[in-house]
Amino acid sequence: MESIRGLNPDMHRYLVEADPTKWSRAHFNGRRYAIMTANIAESFNNVDRKAWLMPVGFLVEWLRALLQRWPISNGM
Repeated sequence: MESIRGLNPDMHRYLVEADPTKWSRAHFNGRRYAIMTANIAESFNNVDRKAWLMPVGFLVEWLRALLQRWPISNGM
């Protein structure tokens, strides 16, 4: 935290005032294995890189099928 204070005092103040369970894996009691993200584009890019080599028509169909399966396989 001291190195953050030296680099960016405003960020240090924000983190001190914020709930550590929201930004620190060490203080989080739930299941979190790495960085949490809600960035759907990032998620698409990491699903299957081979899919991006498909012709556009097949890629669109593949994405449609993925979006239908995704909520079920991710427990939504």
